[in-house]
Amino acid sequence: MKLKQLIDSIDNLICINPHILETYYEHFITLITQSLRRVTQTNNPNDHGFIFVMPTIGIPNGNEVILDHYIINTLLSTRLSALVVNDRKLLRLLESAAFPVFQVPKTTTTDIIFGQLCIHCYNNPRQSIHEMIGVTGTNGTTTVTHMIEKVLSDAKLTVDLIDTLGYRCYRYE
Repeated sequence: MKLKQLIDSIDNLICINPHILETYYEHFITLITQSLRRVTQTNNPNDHGFIFVMPTIGIPNGNEVILDHYIINTLLSTRLSALVVNDRKLLRLLESAAFPVFQVPKTTTTDIIFGQLCIHCYNNPRQSIHEMIGVTGTNGTTTVTHMIEKVLSDAKLTVDLIDTLGYRCYRYE
């Protein structure tokens, strides 16, 4: 999906450097992440298509990002297609960025924007999940399968589960 399509689908984004935005509209987005390490590991000089969504700072039990000169220089030197930020101090430092920087209003968090971007970029996967098979055995796969079953059940999807501990088949009761 192209950057313009993604940005147009989100209402609460304000570009702080709009003069740069138009040249980035046609970038094909291949990665949306909140992991700074992931962005720096995949930083190939020929790559574009990355959107980094800075985790909201100051939320209890949230992701904690230490803003120091190294982080800011890393962000400025990375070939991003866009950056989403809500930290006011950081916004002032990023006005000179060579890529579009989007501000999130105080009334929302970057985590919400991250979720919305992912939903649009990956074509709303919740609507297309109709069937999933989990194979259990060793190394925690039974636990993971039960966790996935719980998440899908909470999302009001019909879920059947067959494993070594028993089974729940709602279609055949």
